[in-house]
Amino acid sequence: MAGKPFVKVAPRSLWGDFDETTMNDPAASHFDLPGYSDKRREAELARSKGEAPAALKHRFHFVRDTKGQSRVAEFKQAEYRPVKWEEAKSLGIDLQRAPGCERRPDGLVGNGDTLLMVTDAKHAAASLHRHEEQVRSRAESQVTGDMLDRAEVLGTEIIEETE
Repeated sequence: MAGKPFVKVAPRSLWGDFDETTMNDPAASHFDLPGYSDKRREAELARSKGEAPAALKHRFHFVRDTKGQSRVAEFKQAEYRPVKWEEAKSLGIDLQRAPGCERRPDGLVGNGDTLLMVTDAKHAAASLHRHEEQVRSRAESQVTGDMLDRAEVLGTEIIEETE
């Protein structure tokens, strides 16, 4: 078999070939918010290069909103609020180009079984800080717990824990 050329005998899919740019286009996501997602991608790219990106004014989040699985109350507690269809443009979002967004009967922006919610930059930054602290705390407690477990298995006594 080595050295023989590969022969394509059938299309890769029932729908034929596809355009690679469509597959790799971040705007092809049904959660893309033109006017916001592009700015966020630019900011993340700048940060990855070690540059200081311009601060975003809002943070948007699609929140599950189905009976028995709604997380809307949790996000309201974190200072998020639902986005009204009419106000989206004033928040910098072009809903006419947002592939998955739809106007719900209550006038809010939906996307399938999710509700678009927004918070201002101040609350988004505080929420990120709380999340990072929780992750750090969990990681530290896990490392300490693992170290204590290993010490116990090895019969080692931990005399002093250091920071």
